[in-house]
Amino acid sequence: MIADLKKSRPDLFRILDKLNKKSHWYNFVFLFMDYGLIFLSIAASIGFHNPFIYFISVLVIGSRMRALENLLHETSHGALFKSRFLNNTLGLFLCAFPIGSSLHAYRKSHMAHHTYLGNKEKDPDLIRYTKIGVDALPFEKNRLIARFLRVIFLRDSLMYLKNTFSSFVYVKGTPMKELGMRLCFFFIASAVILFQGWGVYFVLYWVIPFLAPLQVIRFFSEISEHGGLYRERDEIMMTRNNLINPVARFFIYPHGDAYHLTHHLLPAVPHYHLSRAHQILMNWDPYAKAHHCYGYFKAGLTGLPVSFDEMVFEGRQQEVTGG
Repeated sequence: MIADLKKSRPDLFRILDKLNKKSHWYNFVFLFMDYGLIFLSIAASIGFHNPFIYFISVLVIGSRMRALENLLHETSHGALFKSRFLNNTLGLFLCAFPIGSSLHAYRKSHMAHHTYLGNKEKDPDLIRYTKIGVDALPFEKNRLIARFLRVIFLRDSLMYLKNTFSSFVYVKGTPMKELGMRLCFFFIASAVILFQGWGVYFVLYWVIPFLAPLQVIRFFSEISEHGGLYRERDEIMMTRNNLINPVARFFIYPHGDAYHLTHHLLPAVPHYHLSRAHQILMNWDPYAKAHHCYGYFKAGLTGLPVSFDEMVFEGRQQEVTGG
């Protein structure tokens, strides 16, 4: 796809190529902000002793766990930091291990997803969709709503979590060095939690956000990236940008995750340049005609494409007929 862009619009390609440049500092700021919001949420909940504040805190912490996953995604592309040592080491200790993930497993799964997009035997994301029964999108509207409700009310959370194991947690061939560092991290973290008597806090402010909101956010985010598009023949039409409102984007698509099509086309561009890359690519006709949605369930302006509508039969029929 990028070869076509380079051939047809070399002027745009030259500009986009400059966006591959990585900063040594941006992600320090993003990590500080993510962890800062986690600690502020915990402090607010403990300080106010209010069930509603606790509920909001759990949602925010779950969203920041997703943010850490997306920075782990940057790590897998070597884009977290310019230094390979910092990229891998801080990616492991600040992004992967705190949420129980493995850089090796994530990198292996994600690179296969890029290489074999839409292949039922080799695309790990599509294989995961198949296991949880959403590979055949688009669905009838009521069926998809029922599926979302099952996820929101946590009926499918354990099944979904189980099917992310090989993509996030462990895969055969993980280097002993990573396994050793992971063991040390969990031993030290467990010792601190036990000796400080933080077990209840750990469950309330880490285990519950991980098991509840993070799994819901993962599902909403991942299903909208390619859901209903695997039947497309043109590769550029198999991925969707979800350019929803900033508040919803904060929770569902942190750190540039809304620009999923942009990322598939330009995987070397770090997340903080994806918005600019999208603006430039909109001047290339094949990209401009691809899937860009401006709301998850409803767009701010009527007539704009919506992610949910593209995952149901009604929405796909409207698109075909131009309705």
